[in-house]
Amino acid sequence: MKTETLEGKVIFDLRNKGSKNEHLGPVLQYIKDDKAQNVALLYRNDNPFENKQLVPYDGKYVQVKGELILERFIVDSIKEIEQP
Repeated sequence: MKTETLEGKVIFDLRNKGSKNEHLGPVLQYIKDDKAQNVALLYRNDNPFENKQLVPYDGKYVQVKGELILERFIVDSIKEIEQP
């Protein structure tokens, strides 16, 4: 397991549009190598359709620690930080 740290803004975006799994899911918008990036977030052991651990951070700038697994960042810790 390789722990990574990312900083960016959490937004809830429509995921799986048009399918029976359509829902609002958390995404981290961040900058890497001078390019805007998005990665889906999942707080470890949280329900991916409820995201109770991440809802309070919607629209906020945060630092997340965790690991990237199959295009999803699995969050172990999150804290609000000041936007640079």
